[in-house]
Amino acid sequence: MKKAILALTLCAISASSFAATEISKKESVGLKSLGRITVIENTITGCLDGVSTRADAKGAPYFVVLRAGDVGKGANAQITAELFTK
Repeated sequence: MKKAILALTLCAISASSFAATEISKKESVGLKSLGRITVIENTITGCLDGVSTRADAKGAPYFVVLRAGDVGKGANAQITAELFTK
């Protein structure tokens, strides 16, 4: 049982270590921009998860949220972010 808990903990740590991190515009100074993306989901949290996933796929460890808001009549949320790498 202890080995199973340890294995699950290590998997969770490993998975989260690859997630792109939101940084401030100030923190992005000196980093290389990899472009902008826009994600539309049901919630802002869903959008942030989507931005992080897409940033990972493009090899970007960091992103800056440029714009966040509702789409249409507020049924969905939208985030536009700029992706960065060192």
